[in-house]
Amino acid sequence: MLKLAMSVSVVAMLGATRVATHDHPAPATVADSVAEERAYVAAVVTIADSAIHRLDFFPARAQLRVQTAFLASSRDATIPFDDLASRGDAAAVAMDAAVDRLATAHVPGDLKELHAKLVSALEEGIRASASLTAASRGCQLSMTSIEQCQAPFTSASSRIATSYRRYVEARARIQAQVLDTDTHLGEFKR
Repeated sequence: MLKLAMSVSVVAMLGATRVATHDHPAPATVADSVAEERAYVAAVVTIADSAIHRLDFFPARAQLRVQTAFLASSRDATIPFDDLASRGDAAAVAMDAAVDRLATAHVPGDLKELHAKLVSALEEGIRASASLTAASRGCQLSMTSIEQCQAPFTSASSRIATSYRRYVEARARIQAQVLDTDTHLGEFKR
């Protein structure tokens, strides 16, 4: 009877140990998880951050300058709308390529939702950049036209700012999320 009781106790202990190990991934799995997060963070820095920085050609001070030119009574204000259109095209193309590259990146399971928000912000940036290009071309034809230039340009400017803000917010959430594996995503620099 003592042998049977000891056997049951040993089995119970081994069974409990075995159950406990199933609740936690094996060390190799944890190492793989950390490696996945670090690889993903590297993709964010090299691909996504580079893409959103393509919108840096149109900072808030440039937007203000254009808005002020709309209000100026003289036609002396010269805004390089052709340059803005070219830069908008280039930004849209580069951001589209980055979205394609991010589509092939392996995203850890716990980051999929945040990754989708990051990509969504980049896609919004592509559309905003295309809108800015179209508005800039409209402004080349008639800067004083509210319908052809001013309203579309103001809308595109707001959309660029919104996509940039949404990108930075999603990136900050990713930055906080990866800390659980001691992975560090550096601060975003504008």
